[in-house]
Amino acid sequence: MLDMEELTLQISNPQGMARIGLKLNSFRFQNLPDRDAETVILKSWEDDFQTWIAPIIESITSAAKRKPDLIWNQFGAHILSMRHFIARMETRENVIAKLDQGIALLRQLPGAVFNRKRNPFQHQPRLIDSPYEPGATMIIRSSCCMYDKRENGRRCYNCRC
Repeated sequence: MLDMEELTLQISNPQGMARIGLKLNSFRFQNLPDRDAETVILKSWEDDFQTWIAPIIESITSAAKRKPDLIWNQFGAHILSMRHFIARMETRENVIAKLDQGIALLRQLPGAVFNRKRNPFQHQPRLIDSPYEPGATMIIRSSCCMYDKRENGRRCYNCRC
């Protein structure tokens, strides 16, 4: 379980676009039991999402007068983009296999854990040709980034809106 005392909320405004992030101040491994390790992991994630992640998302979207879906719907594509990025850099197949196992576990959580009907990590990606790297593909975001809503903003490269 993540300890809120080990996190720092960071708010920045690069290029006039507000960003919110969490910085992990320290990290420690938790020993998992030989049996039922997956159950322990799922319970820990469930506690984290219900105790503080979902409430933070709901507070942010309420203050912005937006629906939580605006944030939650981006999680599916973001985790797959992260997996793709790590797989391009990591050469050890066992590390990628562990990452894939973790993502599969995350997808098992019921939607209620996120205060939603559906788990936002259960996302089937749609790919497009990368405008940055010939021959490569990119994942289309699963939710609008709303970049076009900011002053002088425009639609992003893969906007479906």
